[in-house]
Amino acid sequence: IKRKNDVETGKVEYTGRANKSANWYGQYALYLANVTGREVTDADFELAASGTNSGFSKVVISLETPKAATHFRFVAFTANPTGNNFVTASEIDVFEAFAADTTPAFGGSIVDNNTQWTQDRLSEVKRLTKTSAEISAWKNDKALSEIALYAANAAYENVTVTASDLSDGNGNTISSENVTTTFIRSTKAYNGGYLGYGSPDRLIPADNGTNRSESSDILWTTEPVDMSANSVQPVWVEIAVPEDAKAGVYTGTISATADGVADALEFTYTVEVYDAVLPDEEDYTFRIMQWQYPYSSAEYYGVEPFSAEHLEILKDIMSVYKEVGGNAITTTFTEEAWSGQTYSANDVHYPSMVKWTKNADGSFTYDYSDFDAWVSFCKEMGLGDKIVAYGIAPWHGSFTYWENGTLKYERYTVGNTRYNEVWTAFLTDFAAHLEEKGWKENVYIGIDERGISEAAFNCAEAAGLKTAADIDNIGNHWAIAQRVTELNVGDTAAQSNGATFTKLLKIRNEKGFRTTLYSCTEHQPGNFSLSAPVESYWTVLNAGMMGVDGFNRWAFDAWVANPLNDATHNSF
Repeated sequence: IKRKNDVETGKVEYTGRANKSANWYGQYALYLANVTGREVTDADFELAASGTNSGFSKVVISLETPKAATHFRFVAFTANPTGNNFVTASEIDVFEAFAADTTPAFGGSIVDNNTQWTQDRLSEVKRLTKTSAEISAWKNDKALSEIALYAANAAYENVTVTASDLSDGNGNTISSENVTTTFIRSTKAYNGGYLGYGSPDRLIPADNGTNRSESSDILWTTEPVDMSANSVQPVWVEIAVPEDAKAGVYTGTISATADGVADALEFTYTVEVYDAVLPDEEDYTFRIMQWQYPYSSAEYYGVEPFSAEHLEILKDIMSVYKEVGGNAITTTFTEEAWSGQTYSANDVHYPSMVKWTKNADGSFTYDYSDFDAWVSFCKEMGLGDKIVAYGIAPWHGSFTYWENGTLKYERYTVGNTRYNEVWTAFLTDFAAHLEEKGWKENVYIGIDERGISEAAFNCAEAAGLKTAADIDNIGNHWAIAQRVTELNVGDTAAQSNGATFTKLLKIRNEKGFRTTLYSCTEHQPGNFSLSAPVESYWTVLNAGMMGVDGFNRWAFDAWVANPLNDATHNSF
């Protein structure tokens, strides 16, 4: 809008393309729409001006009566009059624009927590206006929601979110101390094609500007944050319902403000508390297992593995795992059991928790220091009823041991004399150590998809140890699938072979064996950084609906070099 002769006049200017001829257009029409808070449609546009012009490089349309507009549509076409006064349009172009609103604004809305709210959704968030929501939970459970804040045309400092108590109107309350509002932070995650199985020599494609996407899934902090101009800041809302809460309908508010904001945003939550109690995690019968990588957190924080400093860090990490129903823990007795599948700057990405040393006479001694420290720590936290020990079938197909200060890899042939001799010696010693610690009944010798073999399980069972397996093709491993004590089946394999899986589950249940489902690479729905949050919910719910005992996933804490803004490695 510009002023002309002290009269406010609407003025819109369109410039022709350089490659157009001198006689650019003959006819034109200007349409205006004034729409905020939703998508503009064709029906919103009204004709504001039209005319004939030829030989122009630009056209300036001034409206005698100014009219507010948020969107402009300019239609221009080459007109060729005929003898019957019809017009043949030999070329039509449609130009659309919108009037930029440069007014600073701090706003937000309650949003769908089943999806990720990334920066490219700013315009969508600005149109949303939901300020109240109805959610529900059992007692001893959590009601969940999400709020997306936005900063338009200005930056805001000390963005703060606070909650009130919730009340049922009858004198019963849920304290604001039970409401946690956590700012979500983004990272970068690789969005390219499947890179194959792990290898310490595999190069991760460098960030080329298009092969990384924003992943908005890090529960970051409850402390105030700053927002840059024209940005989105999601907030994860958790309302923990006490076990002794009265059943009923409670109402409370969550407020968001920042420095310089005159009126705080207010969101009203109505929480229905059902007259049912969610069991404590130690009483769950359906279990979550996610493989742990404790060496990864030690590397990230720069502390000695299983030192006092490391164990303090692990308390926060493993308490989250326990809260969601995790109990099984991951251990290793072979160096690099998965051949560098996860990131590490060290030569060995996932060390063995049992250090093998080859003696002069060719025998081995075994140092259980890391294994004992890790298991003891988990036991103290109430974890470790199931201890899965991996390494009898490593991806590199080798025994690993230290000799004269050097790590050696000795290739083996599954089932031959040397194979049986070495594994029998170790597993016998391992079983005796577990017996001494009182952990033997908790330990399962685990093999994942790439090393399933009868010979490996024969060695484990000969030492009196239970077994566990991860199998993505139950048809190819039918005998082993019925044999192992703990079996994890790929959820896509179970779905695509429904009758076979149902038969297997019946056989295993009759034997008193546990069976779980797992989600892995390329499975859809998935549990990746770029997956929608609802996919994780669905995979666990699906496992429960299929009648299994739990859900398994790789991996819980396989950190990359910089999880907060990673552009060099995969983010898991």
